[in-house]
Amino acid sequence: MATNTCSRTRRIFVKPLELKEQLQLGKTRIYDILKMPEMKEAICRTGKKGIRVDRDKFFEILEKLY
Repeated sequence: MATNTCSRTRRIFVKPLELKEQLQLGKTRIYDILKMPEMKEAICRTGKKGIRVDRDKFFEILEKLY
């Protein structure tokens, strides 16, 4: 049975610096957290250097870790 495409929620991707401001952490600490192997599924690469983070998945993984 197919799922209704209208009922799906769209994933919200944010820049790591927006997470930095929200969590009130340093820039290096945010990037250290994102380098952890558990965070691979929350990261989306944009180009060669840029990354975006799925905010909901990021906080879900953080809750499991801490």
